[in-house]
Amino acid sequence: MGRVGVMAKISSILQDHDISIEAVIQKEAISETIPIIILTHTAEEKQLNQAIAGIEVLDDVTGKINRIRVEPFHGEAT
Repeated sequence: MGRVGVMAKISSILQDHDISIEAVIQKEAISETIPIIILTHTAEEKQLNQAIAGIEVLDDVTGKINRIRVEPFHGEAT
């Protein structure tokens, strides 16, 4: 499946768990894999865990997903 199809599946899973995407960064291909970084708006831990589990089982997703928490700065909304 093409990149657009994979991103559509990932977006759908996130939407199903009430998680909205703030930004997406697609890095250069490494062999046949393409690293993708997705920054989401604030989300519930449980919802994010369920979404990650759903994304990891997609046929086009290889390896484990790495999660990095981002904290707001300068009084931004939490």
